[in-house]
Amino acid sequence: AACVHALTPAAPALRLPGGAPGASAFHACGLRSHVRRLPRAGPGSGASSPCAELRKMGGFSRKGRQPAIATMLSAIGGEAEAEAAAARDADELKTGVQLRTPDLDVLCSWVTEEITLWLDQDWIEREVHSKMGEQAASTVRRMVDGGDAGISSILFAVADDLASSNFPRLFESDVNEYDVANKVSDLLLQSMNVDVCCTTAPITGLPDYGAASAPVPEKGDLEKGFQAPETEVDKYLFLQKALDGRISVQDLNVAVLATLGEDMLKRMGVVDASTLDFFASDLKAIEDLDEAVQSKLDETNKRDSDLDPVLEALYGEELLKVERESGEPEFMRRETCVKWLHVAGGY
Repeated sequence: AACVHALTPAAPALRLPGGAPGASAFHACGLRSHVRRLPRAGPGSGASSPCAELRKMGGFSRKGRQPAIATMLSAIGGEAEAEAAAARDADELKTGVQLRTPDLDVLCSWVTEEITLWLDQDWIEREVHSKMGEQAASTVRRMVDGGDAGISSILFAVADDLASSNFPRLFESDVNEYDVANKVSDLLLQSMNVDVCCTTAPITGLPDYGAASAPVPEKGDLEKGFQAPETEVDKYLFLQKALDGRISVQDLNVAVLATLGEDMLKRMGVVDASTLDFFASDLKAIEDLDEAVQSKLDETNKRDSDLDPVLEALYGEELLKVERESGEPEFMRRETCVKWLHVAGGY
């Protein structure tokens, strides 16, 4: 929060063009002052829907016990926010909210168009508006390509780039760099289907990823082009990307297959490992993998919830809660695969 006030000394509470009160995109995920909408504060809201899809599927267990993932969801729903605000802020600064996109080109084109239309419609059409949209999208690309996909980091970078001498035309617009940075953070969260408080829906709708967002499993070609990470750092980054969607489901599937020994395959009743697809419509493979995770945890006298700190470090505590509560099936499968790789795969 100190750095925010340093950037905007004695700044009054601003409002978005059109009169909407400024509220941080990060409040949609329960985050607080250090990533609040710059340079203004606003109310927050949290995701509230239960893990509907997972419960409709009946969870991942067929042996009568409550599914481990459903257990975590129940625990999340009952957690009381007893930590002090300062402790929460410190933890959220470490974890952050990570951008996920199956196609960065599509996302950046969408950001450019959205920023341009937003400024044109709220003010008057100006050439500088499209230039600001292009600059914002360029910053998003630079940050993601540089390995920093944290939305808070992107927010600050967009503001810095628009205010820098490399973009001298900001004065031609009716907004400042923080207005645009805030809008970009809203759009990035909305692109991931995260509910954002106190903002408008994207003018053109969500990004159209087309075939890029749909898994195309070709079992005979699954192992082509995949190279397992070797160093500890590479393995950590692989898990992070596997969880946030930057690793394809095909590569994640191959990574898990490569760690399944013959004993485990026999236990799962699998004769040909190449037929296993943990992202297929049939739930048997992912259910078996979840049971294998629980079995490995039982061997070391650990519980499924003991893996939460690892997942939170990889993905961000608040966004992990949002994803679990939304119950998006692909994410739940990715989470199970990441757990296996960490518990039994040497990652």
